[in-house]
Amino acid sequence: RRGSVVFRRVGQPAVVETRPSGTVANASELAHVVLIGCVKSKRAAPGPAKDLFVSALWEGRRRSAEASGHPWLILSAKHGLLDPETVIEPYDVALARAGRAERRAWSQRVFDQLKARFPDLAGMVFEVHAGSAYIESGLAELLRNAGAIVQRPTEGLTFGKQLAWYDRYATRSEEPVAVHAARERASPPTTGLSSSEAAKLAEMIVAEFYAGSLDLSARSGVPSAGWDEMPECKVTAQIRAAGGSARDVRLFLTFMSAMDRARDADRLWDAGLKLWERSPWPFNPSEVSTRSVTELREALARPGVTQRHGPDTLAWRIIAESLAARRSPALVTVIDDGHAVASDLLDAVQESSPGGHAYYPLLRGPKIGLMWVRMLANPGGARIENIETIPVAVDVQVRRVTENLGVADTRDLDLERARPIIQDAWAVAVAEADLGGPDGIADTCAALDPALWFYAKWGCSHCESVGRRVPIGGACEGCLLGAGTL
Repeated sequence: RRGSVVFRRVGQPAVVETRPSGTVANASELAHVVLIGCVKSKRAAPGPAKDLFVSALWEGRRRSAEASGHPWLILSAKHGLLDPETVIEPYDVALARAGRAERRAWSQRVFDQLKARFPDLAGMVFEVHAGSAYIESGLAELLRNAGAIVQRPTEGLTFGKQLAWYDRYATRSEEPVAVHAARERASPPTTGLSSSEAAKLAEMIVAEFYAGSLDLSARSGVPSAGWDEMPECKVTAQIRAAGGSARDVRLFLTFMSAMDRARDADRLWDAGLKLWERSPWPFNPSEVSTRSVTELREALARPGVTQRHGPDTLAWRIIAESLAARRSPALVTVIDDGHAVASDLLDAVQESSPGGHAYYPLLRGPKIGLMWVRMLANPGGARIENIETIPVAVDVQVRRVTENLGVADTRDLDLERARPIIQDAWAVAVAEADLGGPDGIADTCAALDPALWFYAKWGCSHCESVGRRVPIGGACEGCLLGAGTL
């Protein structure tokens, strides 16, 4: 907008504001308050509000608020305005799912609470780090009408870019907030859909997939649609039915995930089941450690579990030895007790010996690691805290459906460069969506991930092979494959 630009520093960081020409800063304008929005994931026990919420986004928001040197408050979907030290119980209220009237009532409530704390709002600066439901449902309008200045440094940034912004904020506090935001907005767009459109698309894909309502009648040799038909779900159900324990299932998922790359998933997981039924010792880390590599290689190759028999067998053996030695507490706990924090698991599989040799080869990849954590939660039955921080596991299939549906355009990029763009696009969509999904992964990218994979494998692959659109569900209506020629 038109006007002069005024630079001023109040603690950290410096703030850049625009104000109409001719106005002059007064003493009341030096008051600066940071407001940060709550998140869905919370600890199980009561505690100070600042410690109750758990997610990478929350930690970034809190870190930036504390580093700013300004007073900060929490925007709570249930309580309205919260002091960070106020002890509260965990709750399950999401403002994004509330109706318009309810959100406007919440906004008025928060405004009244702010007014009670700061009787003269005129000229105050409110720096807001929260989702659109918290600020665009009337709160920003009420504050501005009262003469306050509303700043939203991460407005318009994707989920991934918000995390990156907060990471740099912690280490580059000399750079003004507005400069950070401007730099991020200068990045080229990576999606042709708005976040709300992508959210609706994600909801549709998840609903159709988990309901088993996808129409695969035009395809031959395909499984029945739905979550229970996913290879890992079918196989683990049979292991449980045969008397396998929860630990058996999680060990099976761990070893088989390491083999699941550039393979036909149905054949691979069926081969794993045959191995477990006929000769299960390769899934016992302690026993693997006592057998020869040659014996292990023969056992894995016979049913077709391994593809590159030498490297795959060596990786299997190293993973088994690492588990038998109980090298990583996070892995020991999740396999034995069925509990872990998502980030701890991803950190653990990156561990190496002092000589630089990976303890968990093949399990540490950018696709496999994420897929494995999701599988541990479901069908593995483990309770994975912060599962919402796990992005979609991008492979060729997930990339295919993402591009065909217009959620992200990465056609000119290699997979490694395309992966974070695709993950950001879906993370933003999921943050605004009401997904549902199975226990342990509901309402997260982990719930969307298998649905995207199934959509691509049995939807997009067929359409591309026949050169025309053959829809399997409602999400296919917006498919860009063959647009303008069909």
